[in-house]
Amino acid sequence: MQLDEEFPESLEELEKEIEELEKTEIVPPEEVPKKKVKREVPTERKFRFSSVFVGFLILFAYFFALTYVAIDKLITELHITEITQSEHFVISAIFPLTAIPSIPNVMLLIVTDQLSLIITSIDSATASVELTLLVGWLLVFVYSLVISSDIYILLFVVGIMPYLLAGFAAGALNKDPGYGFVAGLFIWILSLIIAVVLMNIMITQLFGELLSITDILIGYISTGYLSAIFLVIFGVLGGAMRGQE
Repeated sequence: MQLDEEFPESLEELEKEIEELEKTEIVPPEEVPKKKVKREVPTERKFRFSSVFVGFLILFAYFFALTYVAIDKLITELHITEITQSEHFVISAIFPLTAIPSIPNVMLLIVTDQLSLIITSIDSATASVELTLLVGWLLVFVYSLVISSDIYILLFVVGIMPYLLAGFAAGALNKDPGYGFVAGLFIWILSLIIAVVLMNIMITQLFGELLSITDILIGYISTGYLSAIFLVIFGVLGGAMRGQE
């Protein structure tokens, strides 16, 4: 009998609970705004002509700074008073611009003790090559007053380091080894054009007559292949390293 009495009560309690549940408002969960997933579109790599000018400016600034400091020290040690500041500036700028393509080759000739043999064997038909080598030799001689008397340190600091910095910077700006190759080659071509034009002007001022542009160009190419190789190789390395990022 007790079960019969409790059972209806339990039913009534269940009914009440059901009614209470029905009365309660079911609040739907707040919708979380879906974030739009941006698709990563691979950026198209383009050759940056600015990298050529940046690389060339690095080369010029490097050699200009060394030349300016070295000539200043030379003037002080030799007590030269005839050179004005403007002439000092012009000389420091012209030497690098006329010698940038040839400096690594000239340095190699000095290390292998072949520079003097080549200069003495040059005839008038290759006067442009002679002038190029002499300018390069003069630069190396002046640099030795500032940097070191060790020829191998000079070979690295003067004949390799500036081309490493210029080529690597140009390749890194392009973020591609192929474009780094092209940038290094264009830097060399730009330096070659400037050197040929300035050398032609210098020869005209010194000898009063123009030499064949072809002769001057051949002279620079024959004494400038190492700088081209360095710029291209370091341009590829710079582009490859940045391209992996």
